[in-house]
Amino acid sequence: FRITFALWIHTATYNLSGASIDPATLKHVAKVCANVDLSDHVVEVIFTIFDEDGDGQLSNKVWF
Repeated sequence: FRITFALWIHTATYNLSGASIDPATLKHVAKVCANVDLSDHVVEVIFTIFDEDGDGQLSNKVWF
């Protein structure tokens, strides 16, 4: 839960600027905020589930 919440807070904060999050940014946030190395497979699963328009970016609609 702690890791999920930390990632949500930081990615949500990033998205407040209106910027989308790409896979590299998500991996960076996970490493910096939670000291977790997300595998490419996990990131791919996250994007498969939440990337609604298939553009390879998670928009701020995903987080709010």
